[in-house]
Amino acid sequence: MVQRDGAIDLLLTDMVMPDGLTGRKLAERLTQEDPRLRVIFTSGYTAGMPGADLDDVAEGHFLPKPYRPATLLQVVRDCLDSPVPQCASQA
Repeated sequence: MVQRDGAIDLLLTDMVMPDGLTGRKLAERLTQEDPRLRVIFTSGYTAGMPGADLDDVAEGHFLPKPYRPATLLQVVRDCLDSPVPQCASQA
C-alpha cells in the first residue's frame, strides 16, 4: 500500500526504473487504489528493446522520449481533460 497525503490525479512514469520496479507495476499498484487515476507512460526505449516492457502499452498512453516541454504540457492537459481512464498522448 502506498502512503501519501492528498489525491493523485495523474501519474507520469518512466517504463524503466531502478531496483526492478517498472512504470507498469507502479501504475497497476496505484490504479488498484484509485481506478480513476490517469496514467501516461514515457520511455527512451522502443518496443523490442530488452527490458523495455512496452509490448502492452496502449496507444495514446505513451509519450516517447525525447519530447519538448510544450509536447509534455499538451499531453498532460489532454490527459487531464479526457474521460477517465483514457488519456490521449498523441505527440
